[in-house]
Amino acid sequence: MTIIPEYDMHVHTVLCGHAHESATIERLAAHADVLEMKLLCFSEHVHGPESLSHLEHIRKVVEAIQPACRCRLVVGAEVDVDPDHCDGRLVVPPPDYVEFVIGSLHFLPGTHLLPPWDPVPVEMSPEKIFQDWSNSFMGLTFNRRVNMIGHPGALIFNAVGPEYHSRIMRVMADAAKISAIRGQAWDFNNLIFAKLNDTCRGLYWQVMQLARDAGVKLLYGSDTHNIASLGKYPDIESAMPHIHGFTLEELLKLPDWLAEKFNINNCDKKNI
Repeated sequence: MTIIPEYDMHVHTVLCGHAHESATIERLAAHADVLEMKLLCFSEHVHGPESLSHLEHIRKVVEAIQPACRCRLVVGAEVDVDPDHCDGRLVVPPPDYVEFVIGSLHFLPGTHLLPPWDPVPVEMSPEKIFQDWSNSFMGLTFNRRVNMIGHPGALIFNAVGPEYHSRIMRVMADAAKISAIRGQAWDFNNLIFAKLNDTCRGLYWQVMQLARDAGVKLLYGSDTHNIASLGKYPDIESAMPHIHGFTLEELLKLPDWLAEKFNINNCDKKNI
């Protein structure tokens, strides 16, 4: 039985500049209706003030097409953590009309390097990278504007060696406790598995396990950049057998608290 996700909280469009031409707002919304999804969150990248016009465009299009869509369309944003500070602040405050904010660490703190595509210079101290990431990540958990942490831990796993893995996991465990208390969700992200190095890819499920054990709300995000992968989850499905106390069905069902937040009728639907 194929489970159709009832929602997707991490969706990109052609506005980001590196998505497939099929990923228009209108086509993604229409495909969500075909899949009978209940909620679709457009979470376009925000790298700085120059990205805010993209959010305004999404807002206007969503406002125009929502009456014809059965799926609830949410104007969200995936906002970068400011790489010039190590305290979890966002690179720019998202506008008030943004209904759901994902805070993501894409760039190494203090740089504009994007691992794994940008190699980490050998002269950069792994210890400083770890400490700056740790401060940034912990700060992100206290950021009141952030509803969900995007692909948690992915940056640091690609930036330092395996000798740091146990320390990374301890930071993640401390952060998970704070997110759980604050009701801040973590992104169970399908695309991130493909971006991790070989060593980390098989271990990333442990991040989701510790978050789940701490009581963090895990939300499904395809992180799609094309219409074909909307609502898909092959790498998540491969990881799920390792995770205890949480099923794929639970992850892909729209949580009641999220349905209430966005005024959605959350009656059950059939899977095919």
